[in-house]
Parts: sequence; C-alpha cells; structure tokens
Amino acid sequence: MEILTEPFHIKYELTYSCNLRCLHCFIDAEVPDFNEIRDKGQLRKIIKKISVLRPFTVLLSGGEPFLFKDIFTIIHEINEYGILVDIESNGTLINENTVRRLNELECNFVCVSLHGSKPSTHDKFVGVKGAWEKARNSIVELTKASIDTGLISVVMNFNINEIDDIIDFALSRGVQRIWINEVVPFGRAYLNRELIIPQQSVRDEIKVHLQDKYKDDIKKKRLYIDIGILEDLKDRVEHVQPMFVIKPNSQVRVSDGLPLIVGNLLRDDPHILWNKVNTSARDPLIKTFVNQLANANDLPKIKNLCSHFTIDERVIKYI
Repeated sequence: MEILTEPFHIKYELTYSCNLRCLHCFIDAEVPDFNEIRDKGQLRKIIKKISVLRPFTVLLSGGEPFLFKDIFTIIHEINEYGILVDIESNGTLINENTVRRLNELECNFVCVSLHGSKPSTHDKFVGVKGAWEKARNSIVELTKASIDTGLISVVMNFNINEIDDIIDFALSRGVQRIWINEVVPFGRAYLNRELIIPQQSVRDEIKVHLQDKYKDDIKKKRLYIDIGILEDLKDRVEHVQPMFVIKPNSQVRVSDGLPLIVGNLLRDDPHILWNKVNTSARDPLIKTFVNQLANANDLPKIKNLCSHFTIDERVIKYI
C-alpha cells in the first residue's frame, strides 16, 4: 500500500489555555501544559520543520488559539513559507481589531464553534455565560469583513432540536463551510458521555434527516455531516489517510480519533515523524482495533494498546 510522501494538512494545537469549559473537550483544555512551547526561537524552529513537510494548510487550534500571545507572528511566519493558515476558535476573543489583523495577514479561513441556536444551550455546554453572543457576533464580523468563515457544531443530547437552526443561521450569514460533528469520547467528553452523547440510533436519525434536508448544501460542499467517527477511522486505516497533529509541547499525535504519540517535532526529523504517522495509521494492530469497534463509545478501549503504543495521556487521563 502506498505511503503518502507528505501531509496535505497539519493541525497545530498552539496552547491548551482556554477561557471556556466545554463539556466535550477532547484535550481537557483550561490551563496551559507545563511544557508548552512559547520561546520564539523554538516556535520558529517548529514552523521551519512544518515547512519542510510542505503542507497545503496549517490549522491553528487549541485550547483557544487567540489566547496565544504570539498568534499573529505565527500566522505571518507560516505564510512566509507559502503555506495557508486556518484557525479554529471558540469565537469569544474575535473583535474588530482581531478581524483587521487577520485581513492584513490574509488568513485563509476561520472556523468558529457554535453549539446552540439559543444562548442557554450554548452557554450551558461551554460553561460560560455570554459565550453564545460573542461567538455569533464573531461570525457576523468575520463574514462582513469577507474573511472565509466556517462553523462547527457537535450533536449532543440537549441541542438535537437546534441543529437545523444553527445550520440555517450559518447559511444566512454567508458561512462558507459548516461541520456538524459527532462527539469524540475522550478527555472531558468521556467524563460527560452520559449527559452529552446521544444514543447511536438518535445520531443515525439526525444524520439521515440532515442529509435529506440539506442535500443541496452537502452537494455544494458547504455542509459536512461528520456523524460517523468509526466510518472515518476505518477509512483512514484502510486507505492510509493519517493526520499530523502537533501538540503545544511539540509532540506529534497521529489524529484525534487515534491519539497515538509518534515523537517530538523539535527533536526529531519531520520526514521520519511523517513516516511514523503513516506507519502507525496502517499498523495491523491498529487496523484490527478500529475494525473491531462496535461503536464510537468503544474508542476509549485504545488505552488497552498502551503497551504497544505511546498514547496521549492528556486525552485518556479520565479513562
């Protein structure tokens, strides 16, 4: 089977600092890791190593990436290598000044999280009152400024009846891409799984409903219904479609659904790391593990593979 020579897309989790307490947070973001990289020299080294892999885009994520004080410098330096920059944010820190700076830097794309059509739903989910209004306003400001804008929302027990309204709001504001996702049961989501994760039959029903109602938007690649973690993982391990995720301490993780650590970008050769990412994604033990999963709620069983792989401890610490 062919091994990909370079990643199309790299995700860089700048910081685990966050001003929200989302019930589903994969990496349990709130305060920064003790070993987070903040030194400008080391950050430049990380960016240079990223450039060696020649990705088309780098997604800056977190935590909340706008809490990272040098984010605009990071965007500029990645752009200097001819790489497009996307940002994934909770939208609470995006204001007129932020939008102006993003326009100046020609940021490629900004995706904002919105988990309810009503303030009470979203704010309950993220644990901070007033977050809904700020997230909605940031989407409005970004689209007004002609910045390519996305919206991401996860399906959970207490927002099921609001998903249509969330999509309709995004479409009405000119949002270019909308993702409706399933919760990955790691981190804080594992602790809150009974509260937030709907039964599989309910998730299947929502998926069919959305696929039918918004089929034209799906066809135009404006709406993505990613309610199917296992299908996605099985596709990745069968067709070797790994991700390349850089943690704030410069460790490299294979993906979110498979939280395997393969090395450290500051210390290791990026091509060797990318080869390890490919190798892990196609390892027979991982393929067997994924193919034997009955549903997404069985994903935490990956902890049983700890003796064979280095697993991201932050992700599985509650399991």
